Amino acid sequence: MKVHIALVGGQTAPVANVILDLEPDKVVLVCSDGTYKQAETIKEVVKRDNVEIVRISTDDMPSVRAKVEGLARTYANDEVSVNISSGMKPWAHYFSVVFSNPALVANAKVLYVDQNNNLYDLIADKPILKINFRIEIAFPLKGAELGSFKTLSDFTPEDIKATKSIENLRNFSVPCYNAVFQDEDQDPFAPNLPNPRKEDVGNRSRISYSWETDEDLQCVVVDVSTMRFGMQKSLENVKIKSPHVFSLFRCSGWFELKVADILSRWQKTKDIYMNLRFKSERQNDLNEVDVLVVTENKMLFVECKTIARSTDVDKFAAVVRNYGGTASKGLMITHAKGSEQVKRKCSDNIVFYSLQENGNKEEPLFQLLDKSIGLLQA
Repeated sequence: MKVHIALVGGQTAPVANVILDLEPDKVVLVCSDGTYKQAETIKEVVKRDNVEIVRISTDDMPSVRAKVEGLARTYANDEVSVNISSGMKPWAHYFSVVFSNPALVANAKVLYVDQNNNLYDLIADKPILKINFRIEIAFPLKGAELGSFKTLSDFTPEDIKATKSIENLRNFSVPCYNAVFQDEDQDPFAPNLPNPRKEDVGNRSRISYSWETDEDLQCVVVDVSTMRFGMQKSLENVKIKSPHVFSLFRCSGWFELKVADILSRWQKTKDIYMNLRFKSERQNDLNEVDVLVVTENKMLFVECKTIARSTDVDKFAAVVRNYGGTASKGLMITHAKGSEQVKRKCSDNIVFYSLQENGNKEEPLFQLLDKSIGLLQA
């Protein structure tokens, strides 16, 4: 029988993913009273029938040694693997000593998952497997429920093209851009909403816009007049058409799509998710992540801001910590230049990048991620 013993601590993903990759006949989760809840969560997430949870002490070392030796006697004639990636260091020591002794267990491996998700056989001193990252279990392991989300495949080349047109409008006049579809819950075709719509946004700036649908496409037609450098400038009859153009105008959706499109060309990117909404065990605690990049072995949380404030950094850091844990990283990316206060607040697990400060170029961003996020392949 293939038996897998896993030590359970704060990091649950290396435990659960190894179980799913190895597919043992029986699983023994070794935990303390303090990590019993994590062990129960792992048992629920891996959805295997033959899972046993064993509690051991955190401070009585003789009893720990006795429990480890008892497990060795129980499975002395089985094919055993022991994952010491999580749990307490004294536990890892005793399991390594006992299960690497062929006189006690004839056929055993002591395993460890490194930061690049390589599964090492510590007895043979070699990697034996690349552990798969599974988005479907990453958040349940944190006690969070992943609700709605989108992927890049939900958008079209017309949507990508529309982001450029919307960005050009914003660059021409921020107040005029801000006047278009900024109420997230408002139906553009509500009877009480005038179409076309005219807005006087101050500083001798005006915008007139209308909208319609054409089969699967949404279309917004914009006329803008604004004062720039002491002269009246205008954009006339600008047509922005795509399947999701209404949502791209709202809450800087165009910028989130632009960032996701850029990150799709990063060589470490495996999958990209957008507009993820998480619901924690506290039913009213709802958070949203703009973009989530899944690499071969880690998650990169991305916060997209046209302009970032210091309070945005605090909120984003909490989201990364709560839903990603210490193994995940965060990227705060802005359209405008970043203030020194915002940059100082970005900690070791959050990096800051301004498109404007880097000439709207992608390569410096990819170099920053390779260097700061620590995702280079081993």
